[in-house]
Amino acid sequence: MGSGEAGGAPAWIHTDLLRPSLLVGDGRLRAVIDFGGMGDPAADVVPAWNVFGAAGRAVYRDALAVDDGTWERARGYALHQAMIIPYYAETNPDFVAVAARTVEQVLADVRA
Repeated sequence: MGSGEAGGAPAWIHTDLLRPSLLVGDGRLRAVIDFGGMGDPAADVVPAWNVFGAAGRAVYRDALAVDDGTWERARGYALHQAMIIPYYAETNPDFVAVAARTVEQVLADVRA
């Protein structure tokens, strides 16, 4: 997945692939809803940090066969997305908690 470089051919992407857009049944991902547009496929690798912990992140990366450039851009997208969510602090504290967890996961991944 991914071209390894920003500027590759744009692809149909979700743009904000978060837990509420993942429909799960019987312990399996059944559908992804709420697609967003065209852009860098790395944007849809963000669940590596906003959904998974370290072990799940490794499995996810292997399953997607993500190259290093795409992985690094995705980590940047995850951090950027999480850093703009705190404006929901009063209206959607659960969403802000997911953003805080995402920042923690990004930092843990960088330290590893």
